[in-house]
Amino acid sequence: MTLKRILHFASFIGNIGDNANHNGLYKHLYTNLLDIDFKIEQEEIREYFWGHKTFDNKLIDLFNQFDLVIIGGGNFFELWVENSRTGTSIDIPIEFLKKIRPSILFFSLGFDIHQGYSVENKLKFSKFLDFLTSSSKHLVSLRNDGAYNNLNLLYGSKFNSGITIVPDSGIVLNNEDLNKNINFWVKEKTLGINLAGDMINLRYNDKYERALNIYSEFLNWAIEKHDYDIIFFPHIYKDYKISLDVINMMPDSNTRRRVQIAPLASGKAGMIETFSIYNKCKIILANRFHSNLCSIALGIPTIGIVNYPQIKNFYKEIGLEKRTININDESSLENLKTLFDFINYNKDEIINETNDVRNKVIKQYKNSMLYVTKWITQKLK
Repeated sequence: MTLKRILHFASFIGNIGDNANHNGLYKHLYTNLLDIDFKIEQEEIREYFWGHKTFDNKLIDLFNQFDLVIIGGGNFFELWVENSRTGTSIDIPIEFLKKIRPSILFFSLGFDIHQGYSVENKLKFSKFLDFLTSSSKHLVSLRNDGAYNNLNLLYGSKFNSGITIVPDSGIVLNNEDLNKNINFWVKEKTLGINLAGDMINLRYNDKYERALNIYSEFLNWAIEKHDYDIIFFPHIYKDYKISLDVINMMPDSNTRRRVQIAPLASGKAGMIETFSIYNKCKIILANRFHSNLCSIALGIPTIGIVNYPQIKNFYKEIGLEKRTININDESSLENLKTLFDFINYNKDEIINETNDVRNKVIKQYKNSMLYVTKWITQKLK
């Protein structure tokens, strides 16, 4: 049996949520491509974002050394990127695609329009997607964070027949992926919180200080009324700043006794360690996409903190909008306390509901991956 080489072009040292996605994808491929001898090799896409490498003929030559290329997952179909020939972070123009021999799977990507876009980028991406969806060499899939709805908002139904929806592979994260023994002290009654520290102006407008007050007041209330300990979970290093901004507004008597910040390390090992600590928490307040997705995957009662359309769209897609709080609403603190109280006093019911939703999304994932797996098999045989 001839060894088939697959190149995975994605971010492996960025947001740890992406590593959860990659972990789920690899589990699926190694479980379902049993009749194919294959090896996955990785190329870090951030080297190209940083300017250490460029989207040029060297990348074409690299792609052409492989039997299949997988790009993503990640939020790479974002239209704010200036000077991109495709209008997105994936700056691989049509003239390059024509020179690439292996088939390309654009896997479970986010399509984000909420950071803004120009008319020029809208047109460039339309031409790029036209080319991809008209060729059997390419398979384009979007993830379950409102990407498909965003595509329809911009282009109507133009691309609907050429796009596959694949829920993010982080949904299959489970206890078998995690460390049984963790080098971190988690008390029996712990609330985990993830706050996104990027795009602050976009997330909060001029309400950042107000949001810090709400977060700190809520956490003090959870400590003092419900006897919870608190763990902050950064997913990227920018998340430390907002976490510390909140902590610095809390009384010293609470922060020294009841508050911790989880460690953060990039890559798969860091992802496993972080979500192993998540798994010890009773409730999660989640701001980032994968903080929400992976908490639900682990069956943890989760409250989605909405300050960016992606999270609201995600919860709408999975049918759990009632578990979200728009932190910029005038009544957000009262709403957050009410929802927390309901979850705290009805944990068994909420856990069952969370597991039902998770299982539903996993079923959607497996059904979508049947088509993806069949397509990959045809390209590698």
